[in-house]
Amino acid sequence: CTPNSSLEKNLISSFAFLLSSQGETDLSVLSTLLSLPALDELEEFQEVTDPLSIYNALMHFKSFLGKGLSTLLRDLLDRSRSKISESWPKGQGERSMTKLAWSLLLAAGDEDIRKEVLESVNGPSMSLAHAALFSLQPIDCEERSLGMKAFFDRWKDRPMILDTWFFLEASTPRLDGLSKIRQLLDHPLFDSTAPNAIRALLGGLAANIPVFHSLDGSGYMFMADQLMALDKLNPITA
Repeated sequence: CTPNSSLEKNLISSFAFLLSSQGETDLSVLSTLLSLPALDELEEFQEVTDPLSIYNALMHFKSFLGKGLSTLLRDLLDRSRSKISESWPKGQGERSMTKLAWSLLLAAGDEDIRKEVLESVNGPSMSLAHAALFSLQPIDCEERSLGMKAFFDRWKDRPMILDTWFFLEASTPRLDGLSKIRQLLDHPLFDSTAPNAIRALLGGLAANIPVFHSLDGSGYMFMADQLMALDKLNPITA
């Protein structure tokens, strides 16, 4: 469809007001108002579902918002830092809004923010570490690789936490995504008998839109093969 510049301008103006000092002051509410719908929500509005097109449009829209709201998002990050590490339930709004700001700014190509996001992977907050990794995930950059390595090195002896790493690795969009997932299946720390580990890895594949929904059908065929093999060992998990 043809871009509606008037609608885009009004949208940025509305979001900018919400982010300003005269706008919404409750950061939990603000992060909810500015959060974008998930892919499965967007699919409900399509007569014919095209996952790749929806994914690309969503990434483009995040970049559009990140660029248009860059200054305000950076200001909000500055205001949130003093409370971001407070123990739950304090700091919830700051953490939620920080996660959203990171995601939008990184999608917009803000290279300066990558260092801050990477530092949070090794910080004391598991919520922020997860937020940092998920924010970096769509961005093909050195910080993404460093963050994933740092998380693995820190939690490699904790299988339940390491499941998150397997999910993130499997769901990260890469040109060689399917090859990476095959490597993960043979990883020495991947427990092919543990239902949670299987769900993390194959669930990561299903969440990897460019790889799972590849136009050549390779993602679907790979998943089908894995499920048929799993069905012989653990039908309930399959």
